[in-house]
Amino acid sequence: DSEFDNYVKYCTQRTADDGKGIMPIGSSTASITADNYDWTDGSKCAQSNPTMDSYATYYNWCYVQYATSKRVKSCTDKTPEANSAASSTAPTGNIAQEAAAMGGWGGQYQACYTDGGGHGDLADLQRRIAAHFAGPENGVDCSGFTRAVVYQATGTDTGSMSTQDMCADASGPKKFYEKIPQAQAQPGDMAIRCDAHVEVITGVNGGKFSTVGSHTTGCGPGFGPSPGNEQGNGSFVLRFKGGTVSV
Repeated sequence: DSEFDNYVKYCTQRTADDGKGIMPIGSSTASITADNYDWTDGSKCAQSNPTMDSYATYYNWCYVQYATSKRVKSCTDKTPEANSAASSTAPTGNIAQEAAAMGGWGGQYQACYTDGGGHGDLADLQRRIAAHFAGPENGVDCSGFTRAVVYQATGTDTGSMSTQDMCADASGPKKFYEKIPQAQAQPGDMAIRCDAHVEVITGVNGGKFSTVGSHTTGCGPGFGPSPGNEQGNGSFVLRFKGGTVSV
């Protein structure tokens, strides 16, 4: 089994010996071997690291989609035909939801961060999305990832924009984004440092954010699209408004 298969098997489908309820971490009747003990006794499920966070993000999104709208066929089938989150469906309008789904690709498909990735024409962006950002040739950088998320969620292509461009756009003629006080941040807003980095906010807890973004050169969780902890500039976040001109 793959690591993701083990996550689903041991961390989301654990049942007690009587077949009722969830089996507590640290107990298992499964055969324990040197290479699977941390899965079978549940201890690995309690770990907090980029890989496990990525698995949880994807599975939680997928389970909701499968249980409610059937937008995916299976939360354990990792083929593009089964789990292409939006390439073959209408835009959901939910930026945070799409970010969470695509942020799971770091763990599921070893999605990559590639400097300058996601800044070509729309056809190039669609190709990268269809490939789940897998492989350096299909990777995206931080603002390329947010462009892809907005496109998947809304059907609007903002075009190639750096973090500086995104901040400038908030007061420019296109106005795809507007600046919102950070205290008013909501899931789907962008935590941004205008000269450096941007991620999509997927959760707000007091003054802290849960975010998803493409982080630094490499592939897999912590590098390509995956959960992060970006807190922005401490002053404002960007909120997508839809734009006033086509690009």
